[in-house]
Amino acid sequence: MVEANGGFGLSDHLDALDAMADNLGIADVRHIVGGHSMGGILALHWAARHRERVERVVTWGAPLQTSREAALAAIDRMGFVERLFVLDTSVSRAVCAWSCAHRELAGWLATATSPEVPVALARQGVLHTWAAYRGVLEEVILASDWQPAIEALDAQGVPMVLARGARDPVADAAVVDRLASRYERVAALTHPTAGHELPLSDPPWCVREVADA
Repeated sequence: MVEANGGFGLSDHLDALDAMADNLGIADVRHIVGGHSMGGILALHWAARHRERVERVVTWGAPLQTSREAALAAIDRMGFVERLFVLDTSVSRAVCAWSCAHRELAGWLATATSPEVPVALARQGVLHTWAAYRGVLEEVILASDWQPAIEALDAQGVPMVLARGARDPVADAAVVDRLASRYERVAALTHPTAGHELPLSDPPWCVREVADA
């Protein structure tokens, strides 16, 4: 999660992506945009912001829920740790404060509890703050305001591939299928065995979806 302009809302993330593109010197080129989980929501919004120069959007496990309640239920299905941090309680704040105070140890604990995740990635996963976590959760994931981005991209003729693993508790198959049937430029794709961490469990499969463009 990237802080830009002092906040963690959707516009802050999109502005940070704009700044990154400027710094890399790729702001004016045509893009294939991809994102995993929350990054899938950001990919759709950022592509819609720059839809005249986007060739294709691919998301993996994007939490495209149609209401706050549905989004909370999806996070609840992910497991105990996710449920803990969804609730704004004294316990969740204390755990987050401990993590901030013991970054090194928290990073190695994350590695031990998530052996399927590359070590460097697992250790970086604890570098957020409470303000960052809650800000992103409330203003990006639970806001459920991604549908205008899909409408804008579809109207522009930008192809979108919404991919998910068959065992993903977050990316709702029914929602993705409805979008594919409603919008001409949306395609639904399901990996037969993967869960939510699809880009980690089968990177070549994900890369093919980008390369096919």
